[in-house]
Amino acid sequence: MRSSVKAAACAAVIVAGLSFAGAAEARERHVSGSWTTHRGAYTGHADVVRTRGFRSRDAVITGPNGGQRTVSDRRTWSRANGTYTHDRDVTFADGTSRTVDVDAHRVAPRTWDYSRTVTDRNGNTRTWDGTVIVPKRR
Repeated sequence: MRSSVKAAACAAVIVAGLSFAGAAEARERHVSGSWTTHRGAYTGHADVVRTRGFRSRDAVITGPNGGQRTVSDRRTWSRANGTYTHDRDVTFADGTSRTVDVDAHRVAPRTWDYSRTVTDRNGNTRTWDGTVIVPKRR
């Protein structure tokens, strides 16, 4: 019985804390880890920030030879305005990079126009444009 009273008190404190938190308050997460494959040992860390309509992730991976790959990833969206963007930049250990830029906007209910541009490590750029119709859920 005492543990249920403590649990209820903890739940009340958490709910009260969440109710007083601002809607646009950022949530941050920092993660790190290491792993080993047949090619050697790797380490990595990432920082993620989320707010309403925004998410960013910055990550660094270090390989067995000391080379680093960095990733910068940004997404924004607005359900009210019907917009979405996604920008991703990856820089490889040899200094080359790859970028992906996506823009989409809602043109009708469940219908989106989009443009996706990819620049590869050799500097070649390709763009895809189109329309996507999202089916209704069953």
